[in-house]
Amino acid sequence: MKKKIAKLRRPKETRKLLGVCAGLANFLGIDVIYVRMIWVLVCLFPPVSTLTAIAAYIVLAYVIPEEKDYIDV
Repeated sequence: MKKKIAKLRRPKETRKLLGVCAGLANFLGIDVIYVRMIWVLVCLFPPVSTLTAIAAYIVLAYVIPEEKDYIDV
């Protein structure tokens, strides 16, 4: 029996902005709201500046490939 390996992709349907948080949530197998809350807390936490967190989001949006229109079986 084959085990399906999760792939890190940015989904087209469940995204709010660029789909980074939704892609990470799908990859980790958790609800997307938890990833978004953690991202907001990281942005507000003093050692990590907001600009650094935004830059990391943009880099992740560029690095993580977008989900294709076909179904991978």
